[in-house]
Amino acid sequence: MEYLKISKLTEADFEDIFVRIGGSRYSPDHSREKTLNCDFKFRNALVELKLIDEEPAEKVTKQEKLAQIFERTAKTVVIDPYRLSKQDQTKYYRIIETPIKNALKTASKQLKTSACGDANIIKIAIIVNNGLSLMLPEEFDEVALKCARNDTSGIDVLIVCGLYFYCDRFDSFTFLNFEKHYLRKKAEDIVDIIHEEWAKFITEFMTRQLHEDNQPRDKEPLKDISFMLDDVLYVKPPPKWGKPSTFWRGGIRPREDSTGYTKCPPIASVLPTFESKAYDIAKASIFDDWRLRGSLTDYKNWQQKEVLQHINSLRPLVPVEIPADLASAKSYKDLTQIAIDIFHTRIRQLIEKSSEYSDQHQSLDYILLSSIEIGLDKANDIAFISHEMEFPGIEKSLTFIDGERLKFEHALGLAAAHCVRVGANCIYYEKDETYKWV
Repeated sequence: MEYLKISKLTEADFEDIFVRIGGSRYSPDHSREKTLNCDFKFRNALVELKLIDEEPAEKVTKQEKLAQIFERTAKTVVIDPYRLSKQDQTKYYRIIETPIKNALKTASKQLKTSACGDANIIKIAIIVNNGLSLMLPEEFDEVALKCARNDTSGIDVLIVCGLYFYCDRFDSFTFLNFEKHYLRKKAEDIVDIIHEEWAKFITEFMTRQLHEDNQPRDKEPLKDISFMLDDVLYVKPPPKWGKPSTFWRGGIRPREDSTGYTKCPPIASVLPTFESKAYDIAKASIFDDWRLRGSLTDYKNWQQKEVLQHINSLRPLVPVEIPADLASAKSYKDLTQIAIDIFHTRIRQLIEKSSEYSDQHQSLDYILLSSIEIGLDKANDIAFISHEMEFPGIEKSLTFIDGERLKFEHALGLAAAHCVRVGANCIYYEKDETYKWV
């Protein structure tokens, strides 16, 4: 099932609001487009509407600037301004505030021109977040207010609105806000009337979205905002719902998976290895016995060189011992397949017995998988895999995977492969769901 879409807010919607409260267009015909003037008039107020649909993260120049202020510690970087220093937060909002700043500067000029210097006119700017998903409601309000105060002189009252639509294919809800800021003049009576009619309009608007098929469906629900630079994925996760699903089992909403993997991809290359008896049986049975070298010592030396040269933590070379009772085969290829079958059995057992890490864990020799789940799509997730040895006096940690983009299931398979490779006892995992879509 596809995600439900709703309509974006339009200038015609606000025209309807002003007509219903006794207001009108500032200019009744299309001549308003040819001169610098505002959109609406109501009592002694002039109103300019600005709908913000631009998403700064879609522009390469903005992407490059954003990438400079977020530390690249892994293959996925979360765009979270609250993790930044105050200095970098300022830089962040300067980068993404451009459409808001420009819109309010223009609105200020239009209102000043339309007012013609009349001091009795209340100049109102309404700015609406209609599609800038990089900002949450409180962020958009704060940035709009800052821009209106610092970069304009022709706005007496600023009204900040937004349409934020959530959907998980079955549940959906819409958050719409209306924030009023009196910058240079008070106009509570006028603003309250606009606010009351806005509330009525929103009720009617949502009723149409739910029951009428002929509505334009041009606004998607909040999703991950992401871009790729230098093989690093930058992601702004959507806001969390803040409540469990009323449809999905256990109240847990499913996530998207754009990795393209319907089953675990290859996680290792396997080499057969032997003890003395099994080696003798294998060498005597296969037709291409030269593949086992001249002796067991020669074969193990060659195998060790292969392992050292095969530096690929995402698909390690794993020697798997074949017992004597399985060592008889027709070819080296058959021996390799026997080793692969043994390997598959071991990793299945390791995965089935894997458990969540806790301070009370029992093993002193284990693989630790740390998975950070990010946003709506599993393709955003990153993993860290290490070999932890906690024997008294010889405590050691060796990192195999360091912040690679891997969904949990794939990472768990890799953790099992490394567990077999180094001979660790078990796998523990931990999940960080701070930025997970729930």
